[in-house]
Amino acid sequence: MIFILCAVLALAHSAERLVDPIVTETRIGELQLEYESFAKTGDWEGAQKAIRQAAALDPDHPKPYLLVVLLSSRRAAREQAGGIMDSLGPTAGPGRIYGEGLALFMNDKHAAAAAEFNRALELYRVMDHAAGQAACHTALGNVERQAGRLDEAM
Repeated sequence: MIFILCAVLALAHSAERLVDPIVTETRIGELQLEYESFAKTGDWEGAQKAIRQAAALDPDHPKPYLLVVLLSSRRAAREQAGGIMDSLGPTAGPGRIYGEGLALFMNDKHAAAAAEFNRALELYRVMDHAAGQAACHTALGNVERQAGRLDEAM
């Protein structure tokens, strides 16, 4: 009985380490560098693989969705971003909503983008997801900067 309890506690302890945000952020940063290396050489499959690996670590993290939008733009295939983003995580999740906001922003639809960033921000707040909150605040600042409202952008 004690052995079973110890095994359960060991599994629970190791599960906590799997979602350590510092480790996750570090690995996602490494995958972003891999993505950039693949994208620079035109290896779109390699770039998408790096994005998928990042999303597998945290399907709500904003970085994979940012990379999808950038990759789609780089390939002059912005219409493909939505389908790829849908395959990375929950379609109603904050990462997907953030990604939609980025796509709107890149298409000069700033008001609609701001609405998506605010929706994602609220979900990230509920989740206490620091990277998601930071990404949304940055994106909202960029919307304000584009509109010439520099005081609000800060």
